[in-house]
Amino acid sequence: MVEHKWHWRLAVVLAMTLPQVGESAAEVEPSDLIEYSNEQDIALRAHVFAAQVGEPPHPAILFFFGGGWSSGTPRQFYPFAARLAKEGFVAIPMEYRVRQRHGSSIPDSMADAFTAFRWAQDQADQLGIDPARIVVSGGSAGGHLAAAVGTIAEHARFGPAAMVLYNPVTDLSGFVGVPRLRDLIAGDADAVSPLSHVGAGAPRTIIFHGEDDKTVPIAQSEAFCQAMTAAGNDCELKRFAGEGHGFFNARRQAFDPVLNETVRFVLAEVRE
Repeated sequence: MVEHKWHWRLAVVLAMTLPQVGESAAEVEPSDLIEYSNEQDIALRAHVFAAQVGEPPHPAILFFFGGGWSSGTPRQFYPFAARLAKEGFVAIPMEYRVRQRHGSSIPDSMADAFTAFRWAQDQADQLGIDPARIVVSGGSAGGHLAAAVGTIAEHARFGPAAMVLYNPVTDLSGFVGVPRLRDLIAGDADAVSPLSHVGAGAPRTIIFHGEDDKTVPIAQSEAFCQAMTAAGNDCELKRFAGEGHGFFNARRQAFDPVLNETVRFVLAEVRE
């Protein structure tokens, strides 16, 4: 019964609660909006924050917003992108298909995330980035997409340089009994679960997770980091006592320490 209630909470909250985005998200804007995909007349754009220091090729970071694969906006990560641009990154919050706007499924959202990563690599010269130094990041459902890019997607040349995940969903295998999530999964839950695809050679990862998260319990991140470590990969879990879901967003108490730790981690990972 407890497990069923958790699944129902995840289905409702992930699908219907937008991330809390603070005033700082409205104070910064991307330097460019670039269409990276247009399938079935659905245009998806990259919200590009140009690097403000250093010379190209720059490291890059792609952000995927949360919203239960059903809603949300790239603006969630504008504050993060603006800060990383000041550190010399080309920082790019990405659009992707979501259920409420596009009638899409989780595999559709994943396909867009994979396309976004390949686009960033293919357009590296035009974007002024180093294709071998692209970090993927995201929160909640967006954290799932970032983790999928790092563990499920196949990469012809370079995979992600690192993953930065905020209360991510990494295991969907227990959710097939929830109608709303079963419909979004649209098939084999293990196939869309990063936890089921962890293997040797996965990108170095840092996860930020609130210990009181009732939407995506921290046990998901514990299991993912354990699997990563068992496979010989580096995974660091930053636990935040007393914090719930979405604790890392702008105007939340944990925003500054999470952002500062994110900057520390990615700068260390992309040094040439």
